[in-house]
Amino acid sequence: MKKENSRKSSENENTNLTQIVGRVVKSEIDNINTGLIIDIFDGTSIVQCHLPKRQEIQRGDIVSITMSRVNQENTVHYMKVLTKAEIQVPTHDELCSLGREFRLKHPEVDMILNNTIDTFKRRSKCISFMRNYLETQEFIEVDTPYLQSIPEIAPVADFITQQPKNYEKMHLRITNTEYMRRLLSGGFTRVFQIGKCFRDEAISYKHHPEFTQLTFGIAGHTYEDLAKLIEDMIYQTVERTIGKRKVTFGENELNMEPPWARKTVREALIEYADIDVEMYPNDNDLAKKIRDIGVELKTESQFSGFLARNALIDKLVEEFVVPKLIQPTFLIEYPYCLGGPAKEIEKRPAYKQRGELFAGTIEIANFSTPQNDYCKLKKWYDETLIQKIEAGWNDQELDEDYLYAMRLGIPICTTGGLGIDRLLMLLLEKANINDVILFPWKDPWRKKDEYN
Repeated sequence: MKKENSRKSSENENTNLTQIVGRVVKSEIDNINTGLIIDIFDGTSIVQCHLPKRQEIQRGDIVSITMSRVNQENTVHYMKVLTKAEIQVPTHDELCSLGREFRLKHPEVDMILNNTIDTFKRRSKCISFMRNYLETQEFIEVDTPYLQSIPEIAPVADFITQQPKNYEKMHLRITNTEYMRRLLSGGFTRVFQIGKCFRDEAISYKHHPEFTQLTFGIAGHTYEDLAKLIEDMIYQTVERTIGKRKVTFGENELNMEPPWARKTVREALIEYADIDVEMYPNDNDLAKKIRDIGVELKTESQFSGFLARNALIDKLVEEFVVPKLIQPTFLIEYPYCLGGPAKEIEKRPAYKQRGELFAGTIEIANFSTPQNDYCKLKKWYDETLIQKIEAGWNDQELDEDYLYAMRLGIPICTTGGLGIDRLLMLLLEKANINDVILFPWKDPWRKKDEYN
């Protein structure tokens, strides 16, 4: 069988016959009890037709039919079973009763009955547009390793391979922004990559352990310039591929037309949490204030010392700020403790040139102006490494090859990553990230009813 799910139309001028190849998704006896009414899914739509004489077919069979349209009815003149299904395709009612867990395990059934193929056609169209957008901006697409002997230093858990036969233990990458910086150090000026990244975190409606990320690297620009590029690229994508400027996500209508709001972390915390972190330079005082406003704090954090300032401010942002970021908003100027290996803001060293894009209360992108002062960069990595080791993170070490590239020096530049799957949740108006991923993971610890 050559293209089982593609429609083949050939018109005969004399007989007006049409040939279709597809899968039978419904079959029932006609009104006069001599033939069958069958629905065929041809990969694009459902075609209903009348088979005058009964034949031995069942839901799921892949057939080739020749039919004509008479009196607003498609009448089959010839049918051949190309592939006999060993099991029947469930009906829509049966699929609903089987629940979301079944649909996650068998997405091909969803494709047949609910034509989710259209979602992935639109996904492909969006990604193709973004790739073309960047190429017209003179970006070069690159391909960097998925396996790393030393993972990036970041507060997320990674996947580690078992000891291979011929190689050392390897890590699946959590991001590839360090490769972007190494490429800029080597002389590239505009690079991007669209590829898989992996994080060992709990599955949720907005997180999948294996996800597609678009990463950027631009020499001679800052994180403010990258924010403008991301803003324009997303707007152009939604307008030209989706055909509208507003999308509906949950109960909210998101206006994707620029300019998008920009808020500093400090401004957002004052507005939404009524807390000015600069008024609480002491971590114990900040923790007390957070408890006073009703926020529960754990007895330990992912870094050393449960009163670690990064954990406290991050808790405030998650509790009070993120739920308010419904319309597309750039959260910028992160406090030093949450700025990562980013460059400090000139004349305000307590804040760093780091930003995140939120929409629909979901983080879409994370970007920064990387620190290009090697001494300051090395100090940040040393401090972060100690914190992670004290917090019990395993296999923590600095990547000397990356540090060598940083010692060579990098220009003023900006790098960042954008979550393709999360962005497409919004643009395609899907409530769950699994709805825009082919063959999503099934969480082995989740109860069956939690999928629904």
